[in-house]
Amino acid sequence: MKSLEKLLYLLQGLQLNGEESLRIKQCINAEDFSTALMLLRRNRGEMLEKLHASQQALDDLDLLVYQIKKMEK
Repeated sequence: MKSLEKLLYLLQGLQLNGEESLRIKQCINAEDFSTALMLLRRNRGEMLEKLHASQQALDDLDLLVYQIKKMEK
């Protein structure tokens, strides 16, 4: 697999929104790697925010389960 093909394959697996994915794909095809990197870094930040929000929700859920179990006794 060629390098550009591999990059495009990896991009596909990221599950970015269609518009963003297309923009990054265009940058990669045009070998505008600095713009592609900037867009990928921005998406990484957004993914991290979602991850942290999900982690907080999971922690809250665990606390709720713990509190309910405590009340059952």
